[in-house]
Amino acid sequence: MTDNDPRASRPRRPPARSVSGHDAALLRLCQVFLRQHAAALAIPSDDDEALDAAMVAKWDTSDQIQAMRPASRAGTLAKARVTLIMLEENCRDDPQGIAPHVATIRDLIEAG
Repeated sequence: MTDNDPRASRPRRPPARSVSGHDAALLRLCQVFLRQHAAALAIPSDDDEALDAAMVAKWDTSDQIQAMRPASRAGTLAKARVTLIMLEENCRDDPQGIAPHVATIRDLIEAG
């Protein structure tokens, strides 16, 4: 590139960090959550026992995810996706239940 090349003035992206350790665990939990979410959606609405069990499992996984702080962009995006799913569900049935998820989104935004 020359000094007159418009690409020369563009800010460079920092190199991507590899996803390992803490974020690898976070990404695995997010995948577990997404599978649990899909499975819960597939349960017939009249099967209260199965729905309750699926929701408890999903909430337990969500709680673990919310307790983790992402260290990479991939971890941040995965956690945000889970948070948004939980927000959508809680807004429908329990508007008061969204407060912890709003705080999580705020933390994600501040982390940049």
